[in-house]
Amino acid sequence: MDGTLATPDAWRPLARILFLLPLLLTWGYLALALWLGRPALRLWLLERARSTARLLGALLLLGVLSLLPLQAALVGDGWADAFNLPLWQLYLGTAAGHGWRWQLPLGLLLALWLLVGPGVRSNHWLWGFSGLLLASLALGGHAAATAGWLGGVHQLNQALHLLTTGLWLGSLPGVLLCLGRPPANLRDDAQQLLRSYSLPGQISVALALLSGAFNSLLILGPDGLLRLTPYSALLLAKVLVVVTMVALALANRYLLVPRLGRGPRAGQLLRQATAVEIALGVAAVVLVAAFSGLDPYS
Repeated sequence: MDGTLATPDAWRPLARILFLLPLLLTWGYLALALWLGRPALRLWLLERARSTARLLGALLLLGVLSLLPLQAALVGDGWADAFNLPLWQLYLGTAAGHGWRWQLPLGLLLALWLLVGPGVRSNHWLWGFSGLLLASLALGGHAAATAGWLGGVHQLNQALHLLTTGLWLGSLPGVLLCLGRPPANLRDDAQQLLRSYSLPGQISVALALLSGAFNSLLILGPDGLLRLTPYSALLLAKVLVVVTMVALALANRYLLVPRLGRGPRAGQLLRQATAVEIALGVAAVVLVAAFSGLDPYS
C-alpha cells in the first residue's frame, strides 16, 4: 500500500468509527431493552444480541488499542513512532490527551465486558458506563476548541447530541427484532414495547437533530455554513443521510404503522425501512468520523 492510504492520517477515521459506533449501538440498544422491555422480552432481546455484543466488543477493543499508536504516529515521524512510549506519555500529558487517561481504560473495560458477555444483573452498569464514555467524547474534538463559557455550552450540547444519537441509532436493531417474529409468548410484549417506544423515540430524534444543528452553527458560524470546504461538503452529505433517515422514520410512523392490521405487506415494508434506516445511520457515523478531524475552515 502506498500514497495517502498508507499515512496515519488516512487511518484516523477508521479508529474513530471503531471507537464510536460500538458505544452508540450499545447505549441505545440497552436503553430500549432495559427501560422499555418487559422482563421476559428484555431477556430475549439481550440473548438475541449476545453474538452482536461480542462483535461490538471486538471492534471497540481494536479502536481502543489503536488510538494511542495512531496518535503517536500522527505527532511523530509516521508509523515508525507508533509505539514510541515517550510520545504516548507526552500526548497523555497534553490538554487534548488528558481525558484519554481514563477514557481508554474505561473503553478497554467495556470492550472486554462485551466480549465476555455481561450478566443479566450487570447490564444496567454496562449501559451506564457506555453512556458515560459516549458523553465524555464531548470533552475533545471541536467542542473542546470553543473558548470561554460558550465552550462549556458546546461540550454539553455535544454530549446531548452523542447520547440522543445513540438512543436513536442503537434502539433501531431492537425495534427491528420486535417487528420480526418474536416467540409467540412474547408478541404482546413486543407490541407493547413498540407502542411505548413511539414518544421517547421521537423525542430522541428531535433532540439529536436540534443538538446537531446547534453544533454545526457553533463550529462553523453563520458564514461558515455557506462556505464550501471538505469539512462542509462531508457535513452536507451527512445532513442528506440524516434527512433520509427522518423521512423513513416519519413514513414508518405515520404511513406504515397505521396499516399493520390490513395485511402482511405493511409489516414487511416496515421491517425493510427500519433496516435501511440502520444502514443509513451507520453511514452517517462513517461520515462524521471522516470530517471530525478536518479543519472546518479550509
